[in-house]
Formats: sequence, structure tokens, C-alpha cells
Amino acid sequence: MNELQAKMESKMYELLWQYELNHWTVSWFGGFKVWGMCCWSKRGISKRQIQLNYQLLELHGEERFYDTLLHELAHALDYESRGRSDHGIKWKLWAEKVGAIPEQYDIKTKQEGALEAVKQKYQYKCETCGKLIGPTRIWKREKSCGDCCRANGGGFQERFKLVLQ
Repeated sequence: MNELQAKMESKMYELLWQYELNHWTVSWFGGFKVWGMCCWSKRGISKRQIQLNYQLLELHGEERFYDTLLHELAHALDYESRGRSDHGIKWKLWAEKVGAIPEQYDIKTKQEGALEAVKQKYQYKCETCGKLIGPTRIWKREKSCGDCCRANGGGFQERFKLVLQ
């Protein structure tokens, strides 16, 4: 663990203790798609853990990453209060309470930020909305843009097909 990771982990534990979530732990993982995760169970074993992405911390820096800590803290508080968490209205209330900016954590913002900073081997683009997706391999089947399809009735739609760049 480097100095920056240690600093952010310490801040996360301070936040957890501030909100009396002393039974939660913090761990690190790598990758370029997800900034953090809030985990509460695994295969029937009760587990309360905030997982943070060290590669995106190093790439984007402490200031931008601090909002990820608040975002994941809001998930932990939401889970403790109702036994589950999502990005719905109840989570947004927790996010506002702890000082997170819910709009900043749209999955498109995360993915596009990561894709701009890291050259992906493959990249697909939605010709309608411009969304970029960087999978680790070329897809065998055609896929369509989830955002555009959901906004137009759901399901695979040929007109929103993702194109390999």
C-alpha cells in the first residue's frame, strides 16, 4: 500500500467510525471501470466491507476520489438502515447527508472518465448518444446501448447497436 492509499484508507475509517460503522472494513482492488464498492454479504457469510480502487485513486488523485469515499459511506449507511442499498431516493438522502454529490456518480461519468485516462484495447461506441464502452475483449454477439434502449422501451434494439471503433 502506498502513502496515498494509506491516507485515503485512514479517511475512510474515520468516516466509518464517525457514523458508528466500526464493524465495517476497507480493502483495495484494481481496474478501470468501478471507483468503489460497498459489500455486505458473500455466499451467506455476513461481511461488511468498503472496497476502493487504487488505480483510479492514483490516476485521478485524492480530491476527486474523496467523493467516492462519501458515496460508499452512503451505501453502508443505507444498507444498515434498511438491509439493502441501491442508487434510489433513500440512498440519495444518505448521500446528501454525508456530503456526497449523487449526480457525480452516474456510471457513464465513471466509465468515460476512466476511458479517457486509460487507452483501452477495444472500444465500442453508441452512434446515437456517443457513450463509450471499453470491454477487455471483442464481443461475439451484437450489443446495444443500454441507456438508449431503456429510454425507448427496453430490450435489444438494432438502431442503438454499439459499433467497434
